[in-house]
Amino acid sequence: MAPAVLVVRMTDEEVDRTRLDFQKALWLRSIDSGSPALADAARSLAEDAEMSALRTRQDRAGTAARLATLLPRHQREADVSRIDVVGRDGQLLTTSQTGAVDAPLVDAVAVIRETENRSVVAGIEAIAGGRLIAVVNHRLPDGGFVTVAGPLAPLAAGFENAIGEEVYVVTLGQGLIYGPSSIWDTVRPLISSSGGIDEVRLGGRWYQFVPLSITNSFGSVIGTVYSRRDITVVHQQKTIVLMATLSLSMLLFLVLITWLYAYLQNSLRPLTEVTDAVRALARGDAMVSVEVPSNADEIGRIAEAVEVFRRNAKQIALEDFRSRIQRAHQHNLIHGEMQRLAGTLEPAARDELINDLGQIEQQSKSADGNGSATDAMLTVAFKIMAERVVDQHQRLSVMLQERTADLEIVREALAQRTQLNRLREEFEVARELQLSSLPKTFPPFPDRREFDLYAAMRPAKEVGGDFFDFTLLDSHRLAVFVGDASGKGMSAAMFILTARSLLRSSITRGVPIAECLALANNTLAFENDTMMFATIFIAVLDLSTGQLVCSNAGHNPPYIRRRNGEIVCLSEQTGIALGVMEDATFVQQNHRMEPGDTLLMFSDGVTEAADSRDRLFDETRLVTTLKTHGARDAKSLTDNIFMALDTFVGTAEQADDITVLALRLMHLQSRVLPIQRASLAV
Repeated sequence: MAPAVLVVRMTDEEVDRTRLDFQKALWLRSIDSGSPALADAARSLAEDAEMSALRTRQDRAGTAARLATLLPRHQREADVSRIDVVGRDGQLLTTSQTGAVDAPLVDAVAVIRETENRSVVAGIEAIAGGRLIAVVNHRLPDGGFVTVAGPLAPLAAGFENAIGEEVYVVTLGQGLIYGPSSIWDTVRPLISSSGGIDEVRLGGRWYQFVPLSITNSFGSVIGTVYSRRDITVVHQQKTIVLMATLSLSMLLFLVLITWLYAYLQNSLRPLTEVTDAVRALARGDAMVSVEVPSNADEIGRIAEAVEVFRRNAKQIALEDFRSRIQRAHQHNLIHGEMQRLAGTLEPAARDELINDLGQIEQQSKSADGNGSATDAMLTVAFKIMAERVVDQHQRLSVMLQERTADLEIVREALAQRTQLNRLREEFEVARELQLSSLPKTFPPFPDRREFDLYAAMRPAKEVGGDFFDFTLLDSHRLAVFVGDASGKGMSAAMFILTARSLLRSSITRGVPIAECLALANNTLAFENDTMMFATIFIAVLDLSTGQLVCSNAGHNPPYIRRRNGEIVCLSEQTGIALGVMEDATFVQQNHRMEPGDTLLMFSDGVTEAADSRDRLFDETRLVTTLKTHGARDAKSLTDNIFMALDTFVGTAEQADDITVLALRLMHLQSRVLPIQRASLAV
């Protein structure tokens, strides 16, 4: 039966794969062509001259007013529920949706990328309450796009007509959006959640439900579309084939068992006589005879072996009589020697062993003539007596050695426990010192709208040396720096606090940042017997011009994400780490940031974070996260980096501190402002 079932199953799987591929192609075609009214509305909005002129002048209020004027007509003609206008940078320019809406309905980055190859991109999105709607995105001349959303029913109806079967569209929570609700309420508990094709019996007939996952522009699954096909005839045919195969297999099995039983009964009949002879020998009857068959098959050889066994049994009986006499002599000799040895032991031990000897002798007498068992008992008893004599002389010395070793172990354990407690106290003090020295209030300068600044540090179990800091040098210059010290514990925390204090003291007095690093390096390298060092990156941003002056002392080079999505690594020249050697020189680099650009600084705990298989997060994943979320505010970018790290690392233990600082230039400063400094608790 197994081969037939396997063939039927393989055929079903191939048919299911072909059906899934065909249905998926029809579904994608229905999405592209299933909402012509929405496509006409999107094209009309994209080609509207007045709206195009308002976007060119960046008049958001005028664009919103024009959209409000056009919305009623498109609602009547295409049942439009929402219209979004998105700029080429992926930012939402205006929307017909009421309330606080700050993000497009679709994934702006994905839609902009797809509209580079074709002007119209259709899809499906989920809105509040899990409901699904059809969307059409039309490319705008300036690189942005307009999104028009409407009901999903016309698209589902087009797919139903194309496939020629009844269709059901449901949300992730199995809520019905399209299709007969009476049938779906009955079928829903019978459909599995594995995503495979299900066969369900309804009203005496069999139906096949084929699922297709519905994904939005973000690549997330938001629902499922099922098609229902009547497979009653096919199911009956498969049942007939399986039953016929099972009946034939059982018939063949019965024929085989009958033939095997007859063959064995005829072949083993001569073995019965040999079995009777073996039973007689087992009862001690060595006079029984066995007739050896003339043939030389297995049964004949067994009969010959039984005859040899009978002759040997007679010889063994004679040898047993002789061994009884010899055992009696050995018993008397061993008993006398054991009594003599027992006299050399202490009274309590001697009485105990004599009692054991009496029990062993009693067992030997009841051994029913088994000479080997009796000899073994007496030999073991004699061995025990000899060992007890030696043990009496060694017991005190062994006991003394054990007590001395136990005392040393206890003394060593107490010393290790004291040292461990000291280390724990040191780590706790270092952790509090490290965390208390970091800025905690964000935004640090609430009145300054030219930039958006946020930083966070996640310490490891063992205290490391990560830190970050920032300060306004005057009304238009902002200094930020990130550092990481070698080593762990209190020494690393104190070393990085010293380096941070030296740098902060120098830079607030107007010393160029390269000279600040040189001064701090000479101080830290002087009599640095512990050979500790620190890597630091400093940057000063001129808020009125966008000029970025930076210098690197062996730290991970940061990245700048331009407003257009380009990623720039500031890795031209990197100096030596602070504290390694005196009189080291450091290079000052000049860059420029434009409004909308974001500077990302981080420690090596980000790129060297490892998962359970020791794979590193590395800079490639960091750059991908920066590209995806770099257009957001500084806090959102920092939070998304930590979420990406948590997803990648999983349950692996964090080995090093993780520090991230994000600085986004919102706009250039247009007037001189009074100096504000962030208050730091050190």
